[in-house]
This record gives sequence, structure tokens and C-alpha cells, in this order.
Amino acid sequence: MVYNLVRHQAGAYPGFEQVRDEALEKLDKYVEHFRPICVRQIGLTYIDVIEIPRTSEPKLRLEDYFKLGIEIPDEPFGPVAQFLVRLVLPRTKEADQLAITLQTEPVAPDSAVYRFVMQWQATCNDVKTLDRQE
Repeated sequence: MVYNLVRHQAGAYPGFEQVRDEALEKLDKYVEHFRPICVRQIGLTYIDVIEIPRTSEPKLRLEDYFKLGIEIPDEPFGPVAQFLVRLVLPRTKEADQLAITLQTEPVAPDSAVYRFVMQWQATCNDVKTLDRQE
């Protein structure tokens, strides 16, 4: 089962609790209709597209916007043009595995923004019950 929810800038982000509740409503309907005897894995993927306005500064300081990132010295490498960072955290209290990815997203050279994509993926294995009360 896949439940896609797309929100555009026009509306304010309703908060994780509302998004979670909407997804769980869809899961309840799935369970009611198909009556699965078990679920082996449940995953939640959340994607943020982040746009940061360009300024007159020649370089964007990522640490001003993100707590997750990389630092590479300008010498001898030069400035970073693009990157992809992926962290995988084993077992948190909410999931068996949490993966966080932060990457640059291409924009036109004359774009007024820098664009990044941050993706959160939580996976739970061996789900014991589909009863939300348990």
C-alpha cells in the first residue's frame, strides 16, 4: 500500500500529527478492506524540498540552515558544487531504522534560490499488530 500526500507552499504545514493521522486513516481502510493476517514491514518516507534565497554573498553557509551536512575545506578542493549525505541510524524508539538524506537539487544558473531535498525514511519490521490501540 502506498499513500502519497503532496502539500504545496500555498497552505501551511499542518504538523506531523495531522499527517500521521491521515496516513493511519488510510491504513485503517486498507486493513478493513483487505484484512491482512500480518504485515512484515511498514515504512514512512517524508520529503522536504527546501529553497533558500540567494544573497549577494558568494557562498552559502550550510551550517546556518542545516544541522546535518558535511564540511570539506576549500583548500585544496575548492567550494562544493553538489553533494549527497545519507545517515542511517539503527533502531530508534520510533523505528527499527531511520535514514536521513540531504542533497542538493539542480536549479538554473540564474535561479534566485538554492534548492535542497531532505528525505526521512523510517522503517518498522515485524509489525505485531495493526490495532492502533496496542
